[in-house]
Amino acid sequence: MPRPKVPPTALGSALEALYTTFNRHDGTHLEGCPHCVSFQDSAALRRAPVVA
Repeated sequence: MPRPKVPPTALGSALEALYTTFNRHDGTHLEGCPHCVSFQDSAALRRAPVVA
């Protein structure tokens, strides 16, 4: 079954909200459940800055 297409305005708004939320964090200290979030997971999130 094909996935429904998201209207470009909805997608852009969602991405902007994500950037706004995560831009508050500098990425140097990320915590997660040690059973669920590995060092490699958090390293992947710190690899590049959040830029819109």
